[in-house]
Amino acid sequence: MAVNGKEDFATLAGKTKVTAGMNFKYDYSYGEAVAYLTYLFAEL
Repeated sequence: MAVNGKEDFATLAGKTKVTAGMNFKYDYSYGEAVAYLTYLFAEL
């Protein structure tokens, strides 16, 4: 999902207000994002 022309890692990882809380975009760390993306690319 693009926000002001930028991707946010929480949304790319499937996080939403419902599944991860109101501050999901801020609570989701870059470390978690990197781990998730690494997992996805390892599956290719």
